[in-house]
Amino acid sequence: MHQLDLFLPAPPRPAEWFPVQRRRRFISNVARILLDREGGKRQKRWRLECTRLECELIVAGIRDRVFITAELASFKSAVEAEMCRQIIEGVSRSQRGGAV
Repeated sequence: MHQLDLFLPAPPRPAEWFPVQRRRRFISNVARILLDREGGKRQKRWRLECTRLECELIVAGIRDRVFITAELASFKSAVEAEMCRQIIEGVSRSQRGGAV
């Protein structure tokens, strides 16, 4: 009978770029929030969201700066695309009840 090594560290998982499909709602919400803000408020909120994602990666044990930078770039691309989609589809502030 063979003893199972249940307490050995798990093998490292392959790196996964920003999981856009699994984070669709998050991306959509961030895009909506950014579209509702202007100027400095938009920049401040964007920095907050990027910092949150970076902290989430660090807490998950990812310390590689190159990987984190690539994840943030993927996040940025996804949010920008979602903002464009929302604008094109007419999901403007006026349709959400905000001022134009």
